[in-house]
Amino acid sequence: MAIDLGTNFLRQLPKLRGPGGTRRGHMERSRLEPRRPRLPRNPTAHQARPQRPQQLHEDRLRLSQMPFEYGGENLPDLFHSSSFRVKKESLSLTHLRQARNGEFEGIIANLMRFILASASPRRRELLNRAGLDFAVRPSALEEVLRPGESPEDFARRAATEKTLAVAATAPRDALVLGADTVVVAGNEVLGKPADPADAARMLRALSGATHRVITGVCLVSAPDRVEAARSETTLVTFRRLDEEEIADYLASGEPFDKAGAYGIQGLASKFVTRIEGCYFNVVGLPVALVYAMLKPFL
Repeated sequence: MAIDLGTNFLRQLPKLRGPGGTRRGHMERSRLEPRRPRLPRNPTAHQARPQRPQQLHEDRLRLSQMPFEYGGENLPDLFHSSSFRVKKESLSLTHLRQARNGEFEGIIANLMRFILASASPRRRELLNRAGLDFAVRPSALEEVLRPGESPEDFARRAATEKTLAVAATAPRDALVLGADTVVVAGNEVLGKPADPADAARMLRALSGATHRVITGVCLVSAPDRVEAARSETTLVTFRRLDEEEIADYLASGEPFDKAGAYGIQGLASKFVTRIEGCYFNVVGLPVALVYAMLKPFL
């Protein structure tokens, strides 16, 4: 059948498809039904949207490339030393814009109100989870147990001396928190292991026995006013470890930056059968005790 492609082309289609054909019904509805009105355009669609977290992250990265020194520290290191929460009394988008414009004084004053005198990532994480904003200024002091000194006295003294060393160069009236953790197995005070052999010796001493974990905590108002110095003790019991388990744990690299050569929050969790006292104290910071010391200043 020949089809005329002129103006009568559409009229011939129903004949091709037959009565009731799909195309015929579609064509008839298209001619008879009115077009539906379009939904109105969002009146705010052309406006700039609020900054998203990814953009905020990029702002922080740009900020980290800006050279600035404060009290012997690089400002980007100071900003990234703790996980800042974006709220009015901490680091906001406005603060980041001010920082790009060189207005650092107000930001520094906020950040330096509370300083953690420790390089421990576990202590930083615990304070972050407790909702505290802080800067980090690690202390380089290494304390040694004195003859006749109890482990509790040693932990408090070590924490106090480390905190005072940092507070001496901190802004006046800033609160500086320091801590020192020791593990006591029998009559021996265990610090951080010197090498793999020392770590293995410590783990053998802890195997199948109960030991004490003592953390000394000190709070100082800069430059030198000691507000509080306390300690927390937790009892931890290990199951018996065989030499293969000790060797595998040493190979992981986890023991070497921790007092007593283990981290309860990591691979060594499978060694622990019982604890009595504050779990966070074993991780590195007794959070409840720290909060009680800080509460009068919050």
